[in-house]
Amino acid sequence: MTKGRLLISSAMILLLLTPAILNVLPDPEPLFLVYGTEECPNCRKILKELSEIYGNETILFLDLKEKKNLDRALQILDLVYDVGKTPDTPLIGVFWNNSLLAVTVGYTPVNFWFEVLNDTIRESVLIAWEGKVIGNLTNKETISALENLFMGVRKENETQSTTTVGETEKPLGEILPGVILAATADSVNPCVFSIFLVLTILSVQSVGKKRGTWVGLAFILTIYLSYFLLGLGLRTILSRLLASYSWILVLIGAVAIALGGYEVFSAIASPFKSILPGSLKRITAEKVEEIGTKASIAGAFGLGILLSFTLLPCSWGPYLVTVGLIAGLPFGKQVMVLLLYDFVFILPLALVLLAINLFGVKLRTLKYWRGTKFPLMKLIAGALLMLVGVYAILHHIA
Repeated sequence: MTKGRLLISSAMILLLLTPAILNVLPDPEPLFLVYGTEECPNCRKILKELSEIYGNETILFLDLKEKKNLDRALQILDLVYDVGKTPDTPLIGVFWNNSLLAVTVGYTPVNFWFEVLNDTIRESVLIAWEGKVIGNLTNKETISALENLFMGVRKENETQSTTTVGETEKPLGEILPGVILAATADSVNPCVFSIFLVLTILSVQSVGKKRGTWVGLAFILTIYLSYFLLGLGLRTILSRLLASYSWILVLIGAVAIALGGYEVFSAIASPFKSILPGSLKRITAEKVEEIGTKASIAGAFGLGILLSFTLLPCSWGPYLVTVGLIAGLPFGKQVMVLLLYDFVFILPLALVLLAINLFGVKLRTLKYWRGTKFPLMKLIAGALLMLVGVYAILHHIA
């Protein structure tokens, strides 16, 4: 087995084991213990922001109308704050892996949470008042007492249903239909699919079915991993934006509808026209022909990385909608959804290789199919993208 084939085999095994690894390994997440009231505007605003960024599973809301919660909050304040004015609500303890990172009082802007959770290994506890750090607590006994007060409340609530204020996290089952719809729209987009067919046909013609298949696998695997990493990056950006401007999801949905409408129109008016700029289209075609003719496995890896970015004009619509839909989920669930999306995305490419190797589909059949079905794929992709946009808008309204 050559080094190229060994690399592909190892990467594919790792890819198949990824979901199991993610389920077995602990998934550290922040925990926000929030003392406040349902009538408190700051409480509602902060809970909404935290829910959209980190998910409701990371929040425990404790109503100060209950005497036991009020008593604990006053004990925490006595340990932390020495001020002459009455503190505003909410009072929040921020934890990571059961360790207290910060205690805040009053409204705290979104950027503060990012700064705190960007440095989860520290020996002190940040003390903040209305979004401004006013001190660092280093006394270990005091920190331990605070952790016991906060976590004691958590243990009491583990067997009870958690009360939350603001938006509730949508069940994963309600988001998955939109994700699968978006991934399907992306998978039938003729941009990547057409290029993959050309690459596979050229490789098989040049060096035979066996090595041509390895070239195709290298391309598929690279597209999968590149899209996954791209999704993680988009998720980081969109989560922050949606935390402050949730209406952005409506804007993304509207853009998706517009792009889908353009695809449908293009499929009818100019069925064989690509939306890629002429220079980008020319460079892509040259690289595909060069790598396909040489049947280079390493070149297929590089081509997959290149196309993951150069073909964004073709596929960014469905992916943006998906990332917007999962922005309010915990990180672990976001990763699983992105893995699922990318699997659906590359599934048609994998089916082509299966058709060649298991069912003996001829290259001339693939050539004919590519030459005649391109407009139909554009039409289906455009229609599905419009549905994805509608789904995103309805999801935001709901």
